[in-house]
Amino acid sequence: MNVNLDELLIATRTVWQESRGQPFPGQVAVAHVIWNRAQAKGTDMGYECHRPWQFSGWNVGDPSRLSSRFKTVQSTSFRQAMRAVLEMLDNVERRIDPTSGSKHFHADYVHPSWAQGRTPVLVIGAHLFYNDIP
Repeated sequence: MNVNLDELLIATRTVWQESRGQPFPGQVAVAHVIWNRAQAKGTDMGYECHRPWQFSGWNVGDPSRLSSRFKTVQSTSFRQAMRAVLEMLDNVERRIDPTSGSKHFHADYVHPSWAQGRTPVLVIGAHLFYNDIP
């Protein structure tokens, strides 16, 4: 598995943007979603994070983007997000995926049309994870 530093930092920032304030296992699960999407598309995690409308923290005009100013390693929440991405990479090497291959998730306070009629395979904190979305 080859992951470069840029890819690691983009994935970390994405996990921070999408799941800061969530339990650590939920942050690891979000990192798995990023990995699973990249693997399914044959791209890298950085590319998947930056694809339009994939992760709200990167969407122009999204309120969470305003709070996503670069966090330094002095930030406890940013360091925790990086630990989550590193744990996900360790899990991948051991063939462990707590999301059962999920490529989609959402917060419990939103109801995206793609999730209607679907049952999440995992719920951690305020996030619901799905592995049956094409």
